[in-house]
Amino acid sequence: MDSKSSPIFGELFVRIYESIELIASEPFVNCADKLAGVFSILADETADISCKDQFSLCVRYLETNTLKLREDFLKFVPVTSLTGESLAQTLLDNLINLGIDCSFMLGQGYDGAATMSGRFNGVQVYVRKNNNMVIYVHCASHSLNLAISDACDLQSIRNCMGVLSSVYNFFNTHKGQEVLLSKIASIETNIKATRLKNVCPTRWIQRHESVLIFLELQNAVTISLETISSWQDKTTCSTALQLLSAIQNVEFQISLRTTAKIFGIPSPLSRLLQTENLDLSTAMILATNIEEMLIKMRNDNEKEFNYIFNDVQKICSDWDVDVKIPRKVGRQVHRSNIETDSPEVYFRVSIFIPVLDFYIIQIQRRLLDHKQILSSYHCLLPSKINNLVFKKQFETDIVHLVCRYEKIINRSEQQSIGELRLWWNYVSQMNDHLKNAHSVLLVALPDENIFPIIRKLLVILVTLPVMTTTIERTFSTLCRLKTYLRNTTGESRLNGLAMLNIHRDIEISTDAVLDKL
Repeated sequence: MDSKSSPIFGELFVRIYESIELIASEPFVNCADKLAGVFSILADETADISCKDQFSLCVRYLETNTLKLREDFLKFVPVTSLTGESLAQTLLDNLINLGIDCSFMLGQGYDGAATMSGRFNGVQVYVRKNNNMVIYVHCASHSLNLAISDACDLQSIRNCMGVLSSVYNFFNTHKGQEVLLSKIASIETNIKATRLKNVCPTRWIQRHESVLIFLELQNAVTISLETISSWQDKTTCSTALQLLSAIQNVEFQISLRTTAKIFGIPSPLSRLLQTENLDLSTAMILATNIEEMLIKMRNDNEKEFNYIFNDVQKICSDWDVDVKIPRKVGRQVHRSNIETDSPEVYFRVSIFIPVLDFYIIQIQRRLLDHKQILSSYHCLLPSKINNLVFKKQFETDIVHLVCRYEKIINRSEQQSIGELRLWWNYVSQMNDHLKNAHSVLLVALPDENIFPIIRKLLVILVTLPVMTTTIERTFSTLCRLKTYLRNTTGESRLNGLAMLNIHRDIEISTDAVLDKL
């Protein structure tokens, strides 16, 4: 293609992308509005490379044919006003323009920013004014991240993370990495890692991996710092000595292993929350298990901390470092001044127990709203029915749900109570592997004519949003599409490219594109 034909070629592709955008967007509108019947909206805002605020819209729904949960990207919308009222109006207007009936929207999932989640002027408030059935769910991934962030607010944990970041920056040079690699090769152990990992500034759960890699390379790091401390370069030498002193500090070693032990527990939940085929009941089951494990660890804190303290004593003896209580004064304000002569008791009471307590409190507080949303649905879930005797509260719960969604479930209270009793007898005879709403729909209720009220309520439950990771993935796509070399890309072309990049499972028909052209 010569240079003379390139503008025409470019215009042709712009038109093709616009047509593909129209073709690709139609199936999701149909699935979300007509086939599934109900849906939830996921939305968030970010700034692109040209400093233009982009509002990303996604829908969450259940495919009727396959009973598969889907979260699909709709479009990017440029916004100028970031107030809750303006963003809510933009969200509703674009859904209407796409042909989606907002009266069937039952859930909205955002992060915890005040503009989105504010109780008075947030987007969720203005959306609920148009439809009081819409429930706002704070992203579970953000809730978990905030819980870990607040738990790490303890001074010793903050200092530990700061030292890890400084060590990474020190070795993140050609000379530093060369020394570290040579020391790793000289150590006769099976070390898989060859580079330190930086402490993630935003995703706190990812810091656990940084801690584990540092623990694996700690011997090589200390030997490398000892070698570098003998160099002639005054600045590098002094920095290496400071970092070596910080690493060989007893409080740092206790904090490091405490972080590795405690924050390794929610890692499975964090990975699970990255999947889209996940319902709220499944996430809460695993979150409850994590809470129970933390409480059990808190009750057995002496035994659990003893393992940590023995490891610290062993490595400190190799370094000829005494494990002792820090200096005490008569009046202490900025650190614990515990009355004990045992170093193990001191560090357990000053570091291990406070971190556990903070973490348990934050998990309970951050996930409280999710539990309240699920409280009325407990009468439907087999995991709850098999463990409880049928109670009068179950009848109250299902009546509350039927009244809340009376526009969708056109049944009387007596009909719903009667169907619930029959449903309870039906699932109590089944296996215990039906632990969440989605598995119940797949195994026990594949036919929509069997238990219609229960099935509709379970469809509503699995449609409720759990996290906004799909939105975060669209932001990654936006960064790949709109770069500093293509910062003037129009919105129509941007959405067309985004559709092609995100929805790769959709086969584009050449004939359909030509018909549009």
